[in-house]
Order: sequence, then C-alpha cells, then structure tokens
Amino acid sequence: MYQPLERFLGSLSLPLIARLSDSDAYLKAAEMGLGIFEMDFSMSFAEREQFAPIVKWVDNQQPAPVRIDEKVRRAAAPSAARGLPHPPRTGVTALRKSDRRTAHGWRAPLSDSSTAG
Repeated sequence: MYQPLERFLGSLSLPLIARLSDSDAYLKAAEMGLGIFEMDFSMSFAEREQFAPIVKWVDNQQPAPVRIDEKVRRAAAPSAARGLPHPPRTGVTALRKSDRRTAHGWRAPLSDSSTAG
C-alpha cells in the first residue's frame, strides 16, 4: 500500500517516519478549529501517539544553511558598494549630525539652536 510512496521518499533520501490512520479526531479537530494537540487529551490520545515520531524527527532536524544568491547579495548591499549614487537625504530619512543613536532608535538632539527662538 505504501510502496510507491516509500520508493519516492527513498529517492529523496527522506525516511517514512510515521503512518497516520484515518480518524474522526481529525474531523472533530477541524470542526472545532483546533489541532489534535490542542484538543482534550482523551479525545486525541491515539492520534498524538501516531504523531510522536514526526514531532521527534522535526525537533532533531538541523536548519538548512542559508544560501544567498549573488544577485540578492548585490541588491541588498548599500548603494555605495554597488557603485550607485546615494539617494537624496530628504524627509524623515535625513538625519542631522547632532541626532544621537540610542538603544531604542533615533532621538531628537538635546538642544537645537536652529529652532530656538
């Protein structure tokens, strides 16, 4: 019954780690808008047991290394690094030298002689 699926997974070097039976618990969970792990334990005990190898397998997987395409790397680089002119510094993106960086972001300068008066 699972032979075609097992062959396909084997060709991808993926193990068949669990078999889930057809169960009314999945229908009840869907009707209630819940997952089986959110349902009352007595209503989904058998299904949780079937999912245990899947949960264990997922928990033991290492994240795949992130591979950044060179086009993406260049697009994400600052404009100067790509040989482009800097964008105009207008509006809220323009920061004065007197502005100070804090742990929570930018703040207005402590005193501004241009607005005093």
